[in-house]
Parts: sequence; C-alpha cells; structure tokens
Amino acid sequence: MKGKNSNDYYVGDYAIVETRQMNLRNVSVVDSDLKYLDMIIDTLMKLLLDGVKVKPILGYSFDENSSDNSGYIIQERAKGEEVYDYAILLDFYVFSQTEEDRDKVASKKYLLNRTKTISEVPQEHYDKFMEDTISLLRNHMLVDFFGKSNFFYDENEGFQFIDIMSHDDFFYGLTDKEMKIENIVSLFGYLSCHLDETSGFLGHFGLSEKVLSRTFKVKS
Repeated sequence: MKGKNSNDYYVGDYAIVETRQMNLRNVSVVDSDLKYLDMIIDTLMKLLLDGVKVKPILGYSFDENSSDNSGYIIQERAKGEEVYDYAILLDFYVFSQTEEDRDKVASKKYLLNRTKTISEVPQEHYDKFMEDTISLLRNHMLVDFFGKSNFFYDENEGFQFIDIMSHDDFFYGLTDKEMKIENIVSLFGYLSCHLDETSGFLGHFGLSEKVLSRTFKVKS
C-alpha cells in the first residue's frame, strides 16, 4: 500500500510504514530530534487508553543522515477496510481530472459497493466516530478528513483512525487561536459522504459532476 510519503508493509497484525520526511511535523514544523513525534505517540496512547479508536505508533526508527529523512513506523493494523480507497476514486475527484476519457467501470462499481456498505453502518458507530473525532481535536490532533483512506471501518470494531501524525497549529505555536471544534465537526464530519462540486462546499475536493453524470448516465 502506497501513500504520498509512505509505503506500508504488513506483518501479521502489524503495519510497518516506510515514511519520508519523518522530521517534518504539520507541514512546516521541523522536528530535528523527533521530540514532537514522541509527544504524538504519548497523546495517541493516552487516547487509546481512554477508548478512542485510534491506531497509535508502537515504535519507530529514523535515519537522520538519509537524504529524504526516511524511517519506519510500526503500528497495529486497523481492522476492516478503508472507508474509501483514495487511489481507486481518483477517476472521480475534481482535482485529479484530465481530458482523458478513461474506462471507469471498476471505479464505478467500487463507489457503489462502498457507498452501500457505509450506508448500512449502525447509528452507534457513527456516534462513536463523532465522539472520537471530538476527543482527537480536543487533544490538538490534526485529523485529515479529505483522505478517506485515513479511516477504516469494520462491522464489529466500527470506525478507526490511522495516520494521525501531527498536532494542530495552536499546539506548535503557529497561531494563538485554538480550533473551533464544533465548526470543524459540523463542516468536515461527513466521513461517509462524498459531495460533488455543485454543492458549493470545497468543490475542488469533491466529485466531478461532469464525470459522475457521464459515468452514471444522469442528466445534469
């Protein structure tokens, strides 16, 4: 499994994440001695013990002499599947569109199947997801709602958070204003939803209305 700055390898119940830019926290905060990463590990473990369904970092190694600041992070594997596989749905996202008219049969089937699965999630799992999201935000953890592959769902375990790798700007002293948690949750807590570009809300990160209409043969 590959991400923008990582490759994942699975060994039994554990994931070994080969990560670049390990010394860069929150995009702009350089963490030369990995002090902030240690703080993240402590916060995630505390949240786990409090019942938040997050996959904490169990250990890491870091090569400070590497050209891309690479290293390895060890985590327990999440159960179930990603809410949506980001790579498969590149066919539909507005920001990834090209002029090429590709065959979208596989991605169409995947989108329909995952949408059906997520639509059948019991209410208590959604309630727990929102509760856990608020707990993470209150602890100044940065949650990437755009990357829906950062969330896993299992019918028994419920929603789980992976790739929580940074605190927010307030924690790093980059702003004197704390996050308004209620606003963030109300705006971004639509984990199971995909909005299309015509919604008027963050259209660049939504699904292309043109591609959806053509793929599903729905008139605009």
